[in-house]
Amino acid sequence: MTLDLNSFLVGVLCTFIVYILHVSFRRLLFGSGQVRGQPRSLAPGSFASLSLGEVHYTIYGERGGGELRPSRPLAVLVHGFAGSSAVWRSSGYLRVLEGLGYDVLTFDNYGHGYSEGPDCDYAAELFAGQLSELLSNLGVTKTFDLLGFSMGGAIATVYAHRNPGRVRRLILQAPSVARDPIFPRVLLLGLGCLPFVSELLARLVIPRFGEGANT
Repeated sequence: MTLDLNSFLVGVLCTFIVYILHVSFRRLLFGSGQVRGQPRSLAPGSFASLSLGEVHYTIYGERGGGELRPSRPLAVLVHGFAGSSAVWRSSGYLRVLEGLGYDVLTFDNYGHGYSEGPDCDYAAELFAGQLSELLSNLGVTKTFDLLGFSMGGAIATVYAHRNPGRVRRLILQAPSVARDPIFPRVLLLGLGCLPFVSELLARLVIPRFGEGANT
């Protein structure tokens, strides 16, 4: 089996381009502390100074005045990858939960929405630690219902595993369960979409492991 040199060089070049786009995407998406170009000064809600940066959060509740009330049940909502806490307003979750008598805490994961983005690997363990630190910062000691969407499901699962006595109910919606850092997975998914990569894998894998390979 031979691989055309020109195809190989094109593959290397495309891989390099994907890597540059990957790094640029990371810098664009994470660490800006902005939503659609809006500075933090225009953000609704409040900010908490945590160990890895400023974290944007909002407390909702009927006539709650932006404060958590001990007498009401609490729901904590965790958004997914490349999203922000704004999704809970637009999706109708807040209206339903407030109608059920909940106080609701939403926040932007590190590097998402209005929260700062530390220079580190973005994995569920990092965000679960962020949630734990945020709750401590806000003085939340009671049990609560924890809902995670997509990547937020993985974050919620890690948090619940670490703090089983804190979570009253764990609700997962279309959860992502991968534990590896996010960016390598994004890069691999991007590479897998390139035609030359799939062709290269086909040439390397199918002759060795495919049906009739040893005949």
